[in-house]
Amino acid sequence: MRVKTKIICTYGPACASYSVLRKMMIAGLDVIRFNFSHARHNEILKGIELIKKLNKKYRRSIKILGDLQGHRIRIGKLLKPIELKKNQVFYLTQKKIVGENNIVYFDYSGPLSKIKTGTFIYIDDGNIALKVIGKTKNTLKTKVVVGGLLKQ
Repeated sequence: MRVKTKIICTYGPACASYSVLRKMMIAGLDVIRFNFSHARHNEILKGIELIKKLNKKYRRSIKILGDLQGHRIRIGKLLKPIELKKNQVFYLTQKKIVGENNIVYFDYSGPLSKIKTGTFIYIDDGNIALKVIGKTKNTLKTKVVVGGLLKQ
C-alpha cells in the first residue's frame, strides 16, 4: 500500500547540520521547507546543499519547498490607535491621509476595480478581518468581521 502522508519540516537553526538532517531523514522526512521570509540567502543555500548530499548518499528524494511571502499591504499613519468593532463600517483609501475613526490610508497601488465585493482583507497579521461591501475609484468600504485595536 502506498503511503499518501508526507512529513514536511521547516529548515532552521535547530536542524542546520548534516547529522540532524540525516536523523530527520531516517525518521521519515519527505519535504524540507525553507521560509524565504526569515532565512538568509546563504543559510538557504547551505541547507539545499546538505539535502542534495543526503539525497545522493542515501538514494533518497527529499523534496525542497520554498515558502515565499505574499504581497503585504501597509496602512498609513494613524492619529491614534483605532478600535475596530464587529459589524462596524470601515474604509480603506488610496488617498494619503492620516487615519482616524473609520478610515485609513493603505498602500495598495493596483486598481480597486479588481477587488471583488465579498473579498476578505486581513490586517494586523490576520488578527483583524474586514469584508469588502462596496468601493469607489480609490476607497474600499468594508465591514469589520473580526475586530481589534488597529495600531501603526
